[in-house]
This record gives sequence, structure tokens and C-alpha cells, in this order.
Amino acid sequence: MPSFKRTRSKVDEADSESGGSVTIGKRSSERNRALGNAPATHRKLHSSSQKLVVYIVAAKLGANRTLAGLSKFVRESTGYILTKNAEEADVVVTGIGMRKRLERSISPELVDRKPIVKPEWLEKSIKEGKRRPYSQYQALYTRRGEAADDVEISVGGDEDSVDGGEVATSAQTDLNPNAKLACQRESPLVCPNQELVERIDIIRRARELDMNWQSALSYARAIASIKAYPKKIKSAKEAGKLWYIGNKAEHKIGEYLKYGQIIETKTLLEDEKYKVLREFTSIYGIGPMTAQTLYAYGCRTLEDAKKFYDNPENTAQQSSDDEDENKRLPERWIEVSLALKDDLGIKIPRKEVEQIAGTVMKELEAIQPGCSHTIAGGYRRGKPESNDIDIVVTHPKADRKRIQELCQELTDVLSKKGLVTHLMTLTGQNTPKSLHADVIAKALTVFSLPGSNRSCRLDLVFAVPEVYWTAVVGWTGSTMFQRDLRLHAKSKGLKFDSSGITRRNNQSVIVAHSEKDVFEILGLPYIHPTMRNADA
Repeated sequence: MPSFKRTRSKVDEADSESGGSVTIGKRSSERNRALGNAPATHRKLHSSSQKLVVYIVAAKLGANRTLAGLSKFVRESTGYILTKNAEEADVVVTGIGMRKRLERSISPELVDRKPIVKPEWLEKSIKEGKRRPYSQYQALYTRRGEAADDVEISVGGDEDSVDGGEVATSAQTDLNPNAKLACQRESPLVCPNQELVERIDIIRRARELDMNWQSALSYARAIASIKAYPKKIKSAKEAGKLWYIGNKAEHKIGEYLKYGQIIETKTLLEDEKYKVLREFTSIYGIGPMTAQTLYAYGCRTLEDAKKFYDNPENTAQQSSDDEDENKRLPERWIEVSLALKDDLGIKIPRKEVEQIAGTVMKELEAIQPGCSHTIAGGYRRGKPESNDIDIVVTHPKADRKRIQELCQELTDVLSKKGLVTHLMTLTGQNTPKSLHADVIAKALTVFSLPGSNRSCRLDLVFAVPEVYWTAVVGWTGSTMFQRDLRLHAKSKGLKFDSSGITRRNNQSVIVAHSEKDVFEILGLPYIHPTMRNADA
């Protein structure tokens, strides 16, 4: 027993210097050296070949972690041992995110050769009783333009894919349904209070049509809170405990619970101006400002709006209400949307979405073999029918120039074959100014499926490999989920959008190697796409 204490104190002493460790599949001589300083119980425990040797870098482990505490956690676990020699480790655990800083603790050669993971990897692996994939917890990230070949793109066989009509869910029981932000909680497509949500959304929409943006946002936040609430609301007081349910919203919920309707909602649905503005904004490209302009010019029907745009003397300032992309669509979008309103107003079933994506990717494969894609938008969030189709595409070897070229080449081919009938926006035309805009290329089109007389909206988004997963997350939505992702990222000193994640202090870029990695970088629990429906 005394010898056990002495041996253990040596390990504690080693831990206080620079690191500890865990080992798998080592040669016997190397493993014996690693185990030389381990307590007798650990030597017995780790005598098999399925043990992992871990080296822990002492610096920057996090505000709530200490080297001693993490080392103790490892020593009390099964299947892991610590080493003070990084050479002998199978994996290096560190909170350091910059390569040059890490090279002060271990050699550059080891940085290249060893898996370098965050402390979360070690903690979760031990708690769950199985080794987590290194790729989800990488501590070091490349900058754009560097080591593009190392960015692994894996789609199609993704565990989070949504195929056909079957929709998987996260089923994360540890998430707080009353967390402050939509990106911190699960929001199903249809919630227990869906009818209430849809009635409140009529009020939100009315505020938006009146361009009362602050009030519209307040109602949108209230809707997002209700969407995440896992049970039927039985009283206004109960609803008032949720985030963003203020006195006005609480009163309206009380009306609904008492009378089965909200008085303001009923009044709005009978209001002629509301009906007209809502019909105008059902046309892609017409936002609240343009709808108000059309109304001011005396337009009361879509036919009136069509005649207005048919008159070359009439001009209206186009404004799109797509805040995520801040698009400025040309007036011809409105003209096309009005002309094709019967087609574009029909929702697209999942099977047809998949058929169109398959047709597009077949044409792209002929241009550039080896591309990967993800169908994003409402389809990915589990909707049985979509208003439009969003496809995010990448190629593991494509740089910024090639991504732009592929977008142009594919739209040219699709247009020549009569599949794309209208190319309304292409990268460089009416696209937002962004620090990293050139890592994304977009083509907003009208697509006609062979053998069908119907058209639909199809958005093609090409991304360099380094931003593929942020593009997928960004284009998956929903609107409020994305808004809160950006807000949360800002609180962490980061900037998030579909073109990547950057540090606000120096504009350096952090590369996500998977969709789950995006959430990991932002310090968020992973939420399945089908549980990101934070809008009505």
C-alpha cells in the first residue's frame, strides 16, 4: 500500500508539470514506458492492447477545468492512462487553438503526427464509455486556402441525413426547452401548440407588412419559444414563464386559451389591406416595402401588380425581405414570379425535390466528377413539401476560382438543356458584399423538370470545402435559428454566416470539418436539422 501511494504521487507530480495521457495499440516496449509511472492498479487495468495513452497540455484548458482535475478524472476512469511524454501518447489533449502556440508545448513534428483534440473529447469519451471520433473535436483548424485536401467532406451516408419521408430527431433529453436562444433548444416541425403559434404568426406577419420590424421580431421570438415548449400550454401564466413572452403576448395567449381565438388575429384576417399585402408578398421578390408601394399606386390584386410592371413608365424600388442574405433582387424577378405565380405557388413534394437534385447532380458529375451535395432548406428540416429547393455543393479539390467556374458552367449546361428557364441571380450580380463572399457562389434560378410542365425555384450554392459545412448549416435554416446562431457567435467573439466562422478580433478563419463541428466550435449542443424549425 505505501508503494502504491508513492507511485501515485509521482504521477501527480508529473501532472503538475505539463501533461498527462491515454494509449491504443502501442508496441509493448512503448506501452511499458508509458505505464512505468502509473499506479499498480492502472498497470493491471491497462495490460490489454485496447488502452489509450493521453498527453494533456496544461495551458488553456478552460475556465472550469484544471490539469489536476482533468488528470484525476482520467486516472479514475477505465481504459485510459496518463503520460508525461508526448512522444508516447496516442492523442494530445489541449485547449490551445493556434498551431504556433501549441508548438511551444510539443514539437511541430508531433503536431503533424498526433491527433490533437479538445478536452471535451476526453471528457465525453470517458463519460460515454466509448472513444469519440477525433474529427468532431479537433483543436487546431486551418485557415482558408491552406490544407484544403485535409478537409473531409462526408455527405450521403451522414447519420443526420433525411431521406424520403422518414425524419430522424435528436432526442436530446439534456437540452433545456426554455433556453434563451433558438439555437440552444429543439424546435420540431409541428409542436404541441402549433395552432397557437400559427395564430400569433398572423400578428407577426402584419407587423412585418407594416414594416414595424422591432415588433415583428418580438413576436418571432415569442413564436420560437413556444415552438420549443414540449407540452400543451394550459394557462397564460405558464406561457409567461417562457423567454420573450411579454405582457402583450401573454394576454393574447390568454385570449386564445379562453376563447379559442385571438381577437387581433381575427380582425387582421378580415382586414382588406392585410389580405392584399399578404397576397403581394406571396410573390418571390416582393417584400413589405414593394408591397406597400404597389398598394399606394392603387394595386389591389396580383393582376393589378402584373399590369403595373408591364408598364415601362412605372418603376418601383425593389426590396427583398430575406435578411439572411440581404439580397437585392432585380425587378425582373418580380415579373417572372408574377408570370409563373401559379407554378411557383405550388409546393414541391419531397420525392420531386430529390428527383430534381438527382438530375442536377448528374449534369454536374459530367462537368466535374466527385462533387458532393446536401439538399438544404425546408426539405432538410423535414418538411413534407417545400416552397423552393436549395442545394449546397462542393468538391474536395475546388478552390475559390473553381467554385465560381463550376457555378457558371452548371447553370450554362442546365440552361442549354432547357432545365433552367430563368437565371435571375448569379454570383457577382446583386450579391451581398461580405469579407469572404468569394468562397460561395450562387445561382438563383427557375427550374423545369423534364417531362413536367411545371416550374419551381431552385437555388444552387457552391462552397469551397473549408466553408461547406457552414454553408449547409446556414442554408438549412430556419430564419430564427440562424439569427440566434449569429447572436450566439457574437457573444463568443466570433462571426458566423454561411460563408464561414471568423474571429471578430483579427478576422482569422476557423474551419469546420463537419456539421457537428460547426456547433462544437460555437460551443453549442448539436441539434438535428429536423429540430431547427424555430419559425411558425
